[in-house]
Amino acid sequence: FGKQHLAIGFATSRGEYQAIGKQGLSTHKLQSPPADSCEAAFQRTGLPRFFLDLRPTADSSDAAWLTHPHPFRSIGALAMDQQFGPATLPTLFDGLIYLEETSAAKPLR
Repeated sequence: FGKQHLAIGFATSRGEYQAIGKQGLSTHKLQSPPADSCEAAFQRTGLPRFFLDLRPTADSSDAAWLTHPHPFRSIGALAMDQQFGPATLPTLFDGLIYLEETSAAKPLR
């Protein structure tokens, strides 16, 4: 898709997620974000949800913090004991959707 493609990430500060753990598919609690994490910084804005356009960060002194690695939550299909790892968001995503709190997916059956 070339320049029409946008990579969008998601972030959240608290809640639950559904993943495969020792007991199969079940609900798991999200760990609290470390104080120096992206999620903690987003939570400090006081905004419960927002979209952050990460494309202009390379030219913005206001966004300098984002151009350095910070802990960022990364979870998938498997339950994770270690949910945070270093990430430089503008190198991963063009934009990011932040939701302060999320709930786990619920199976239809």
